[in-house]
Amino acid sequence: MNEARFRAEQMKALQAIEAGAFNPHAVLTGMRLEDGSYHVLSYCDDDVVTLPDSLFSAGTSNNQKLLNYLRVPLAFRETFKTCVTVYILKGIEGSSLPKGNTIRQFFYQAIAFLAWLHDQRVFRLIDVTPLVCQQYVEFCKELKGHKGEPLSGSYLARRFTAVESLHTLSQQSSDPMTH
Repeated sequence: MNEARFRAEQMKALQAIEAGAFNPHAVLTGMRLEDGSYHVLSYCDDDVVTLPDSLFSAGTSNNQKLLNYLRVPLAFRETFKTCVTVYILKGIEGSSLPKGNTIRQFFYQAIAFLAWLHDQRVFRLIDVTPLVCQQYVEFCKELKGHKGEPLSGSYLARRFTAVESLHTLSQQSSDPMTH
């Protein structure tokens, strides 16, 4: 497929989201071939999304280019797919489009929050309150690293930044975090 058609297919995902829907068949990621055409790597509803090489530095292993939605609690999966689709294709207003490692970091740090919500019996983002977020902060501060030490401030900051980004991105979904 040529570049214009590829970009048009990606835009179908954003147009559906802006209209309040999720287009599972829209193209999410692809790679440019030597002849200038594009090959689709992933669609919006894939359970495992492949990010293109162009988003990563040379030498990044293929398994680090995968986003596995099967790790997301089912109650949040479609909403999270919407959020990640917007993040990959449009980014967050005021910031440049994210690169591969930034996307991965957001993805897996946000999953940690969604899994914690699920464990707390919160199954919709709209039900997340400031109190719930404060409880998550306290929970994270109690976590220990692999050597039994508290998590570093920079690691905690990445976790909390992912929650902030999820809040921003969820505003375009059918289940926005309101607080």
